[in-house]
Amino acid sequence: MLTLELPVVDEYGLVRRHGQWVAVSPQLERALRLLLDGVGEVVSRDRLRSALWPNGGGSGRNLDTLIYRLRDKLRPLGLTIHTIRRKGFMLEISDRHDEGATWPTS
Repeated sequence: MLTLELPVVDEYGLVRRHGQWVAVSPQLERALRLLLDGVGEVVSRDRLRSALWPNGGGSGRNLDTLIYRLRDKLRPLGLTIHTIRRKGFMLEISDRHDEGATWPTS
């Protein structure tokens, strides 16, 4: 059975994997931690919105924009966020990583 290297998120908001790292904002970090808790499972849009904007204010468009930014940052680490239409998002971890990415990516 193949064991994938999971990313590590440190206290400074650095996501590390395969000897590379990217820096993420506190809000992106919160979203990533939710996705990491359920790798390979759908994390609902409602769950993400309530965690990211506990006092309201986070529209579907805000969430889509945040996920777009997070997706772009994680790609060089071999982390892919899939959109599950009208349901939520799913994090996939692969052993392939973007060899052409400029390191470090932040």
